[in-house]
Amino acid sequence: MLVQEIKMNNGERLEIHQDGHSFNPREEFDNVTEMIFFHKRMNVGDNHNIDPDNYSSFSGMMQENTEEGDLAMTVYCYSKRCFELSLSRFDCPWDSGVLGFIVVRKSVIDHEFDGDREKALRNLKAELRTYNDYINGRTYGGILYDAQGEEIDSCWGFYGNDFEENGIYDNFGINKNNIVEVA
Repeated sequence: MLVQEIKMNNGERLEIHQDGHSFNPREEFDNVTEMIFFHKRMNVGDNHNIDPDNYSSFSGMMQENTEEGDLAMTVYCYSKRCFELSLSRFDCPWDSGVLGFIVVRKSVIDHEFDGDREKALRNLKAELRTYNDYINGRTYGGILYDAQGEEIDSCWGFYGNDFEENGIYDNFGINKNNIVEVA
C-alpha cells in the first residue's frame, strides 16, 4: 500500500509503501532484551516457560525471574483497535493492563554496554518501540524512480512512522533541501 510519494528536485521520485513482509524483530534481530509477555489470545514477546498462575502476584513473579543487577521494567498494553505497548500505564482501565515485563540481564549490561545502565535502558526502549511498530504494521519500504520513471533502487524493512527517524530518507539520500513535493 502506497503511504507517501516524494518528488525531488533532481526529478527522482520515492514511493514509500507499507512493508507487508517485514521481519519479526524478536526472531530475526540480535536482541539484548527478553520480552516476557502473557496474553490470552495473542502470542507476543519471546518464548519462555514462565507460568503466571504459579505466582501470587505479578511483582513476585517478576522478582523471582530476575536477578540483582538486571534491568527489568513492566510492559503495559492497550488492546482495542490496535495493540500498543508501553512502559507507562494507559489511561483506559477497560482495554489496557499489564502485559508482562522486559529485561536486560546484568551479564548483558556488563558485556554489551560496559556496565552502562543508561545505554541499556535506551536500547530496551528502542527494542520495545521496534517490536511495537512491527506488531502494529508500522513497517515500510521504498522504491526510488529516476526522472524517466525507471526503478533505480528499492529497500525494505524500516520500522516506525517517522520516515526521517527510521532511516528511509537517509537510505535514499532525501533531505529537506532536495524535496520538491510530498503527497
